[in-house]
Amino acid sequence: MFSRLCGLESVSICVNLWLIMNWRDNILTSTEQLRELLSQTKTIAVLGIKTEAQANQPAFYVPNYMHSAGFKIIPVPVYYPDVTEILGEKVYRINRCA
Repeated sequence: MFSRLCGLESVSICVNLWLIMNWRDNILTSTEQLRELLSQTKTIAVLGIKTEAQANQPAFYVPNYMHSAGFKIIPVPVYYPDVTEILGEKVYRINRCA
């Protein structure tokens, strides 16, 4: 949906969202806020996730830990074009506008 938008239309949407939302309002500053967020979270998309071949890197072992803790991980790798599955989940790709 949103990733299919290209050109002026997507720029307009991004600018409008930026005007409405202030990213500073979403900063978690306490352990309690983080605990509350995680208690309400079931699925985490990980942009830039690495594959099992890079198991010693945080971009793999952090999502792997979250997966083992019961979270559903949606892998969105930036590289590794031949990989179709990470952590037993289908890999999703970012559609770039031409």
